[in-house]
Amino acid sequence: MFFRSVVVWLFIVCVVFGFDTTKLNQSLNTKPSPVKLQNISNFFLNSPYIFSPLGEGKGIDTDTRFRIDKFDCTTFVETMLALTMSINIAQAKQNLDIIRYSGKVDFKYRRHLPALMWKPQLISFGLLEDITKNIKDFTTIIKKPNKKQLTNDMKFLSNFLETYSIDYIPLDKIEQNIPNIPNGSIVNVVRTNNNKKLMTITHQMLLFKKEGKIFFRHASSNPYKKVVDEDLKSFIKRVSKFKWKVVGINILKINYDK
Repeated sequence: MFFRSVVVWLFIVCVVFGFDTTKLNQSLNTKPSPVKLQNISNFFLNSPYIFSPLGEGKGIDTDTRFRIDKFDCTTFVETMLALTMSINIAQAKQNLDIIRYSGKVDFKYRRHLPALMWKPQLISFGLLEDITKNIKDFTTIIKKPNKKQLTNDMKFLSNFLETYSIDYIPLDKIEQNIPNIPNGSIVNVVRTNNNKKLMTITHQMLLFKKEGKIFFRHASSNPYKKVVDEDLKSFIKRVSKFKWKVVGINILKINYDK
């Protein structure tokens, strides 16, 4: 029943967005690699942005557990990663649950916090590796989360709110370090330590290279409101204007053999 519903859903999405289902299935049925990640994510360029499009299908968050028509920044990265590590849509759905949850599919087991849950747990799982320290000119920010910033329905996360550090490459040092940044990496956008904010990681993207230059593929809420490719210089120029300062990017290497 599930597989049939996913196939129908995929057919509808492909019709609406003009996907070539044959080419998509061909891309899925290849070995996980940065090239596959880029090829798969190509199909979803210009998909609309929507905040928190995924849930458990029941309980607190009744949104569907799997969709490929709309994304926010994290669900775009998660879904593209799940598709890349799969040979078909049914397997991608299973892999997406593994990526999004720790233990079982439940709101309280979802990896809600990028810096304190999502990143370290997927590193422990062996899917990701933080390689920022291996890149020249990295620096580190220390963050002590403010528990007062948790909403009532998220109070159960208080046990995760411990002081942590995030390594990042400063914005003005990224370009000169391009050769040391792997193609097909995951990028976390890091901001300054602000006691009024719960986290320092506020956005997630995919990083690709073309002709020795970096561009970011991401689901952008503002100003694009869709999945876009944004070159490094445009990205730096845009985020440099943010009131809450962006200090740099944290780099996660994907273990495609996981």
